[in-house]
Amino acid sequence: MLYDACKEMSMETEKSPAELLEMFQKMINPMAFSMMNPLMPGLRREDLDRKIAELGAVREWLNGQVATLDWMVQALEYQRNLLPSADPHQEDKSGQAAGS
Repeated sequence: MLYDACKEMSMETEKSPAELLEMFQKMINPMAFSMMNPLMPGLRREDLDRKIAELGAVREWLNGQVATLDWMVQALEYQRNLLPSADPHQEDKSGQAAGS
């Protein structure tokens, strides 16, 4: 992507500062560029409804990932609680102290 942007810049040497800023923003974060100004003229209600639906689907997916992560943390905590509570290094030290 960076190569394509540089190639595009070299092909057209005269660009306005606004065009350079726009190209830079596309390189840095291409997904957010389309949402940069939600009040742009020319947006249709259908486009907004589609974007809202897409973002809603992403939110649901992320909520599912958070739930899975919570479950994994709980499972690991449960496994940790099942392990013997004594540290093996402490047992060695206490055994040496009793044997001395």
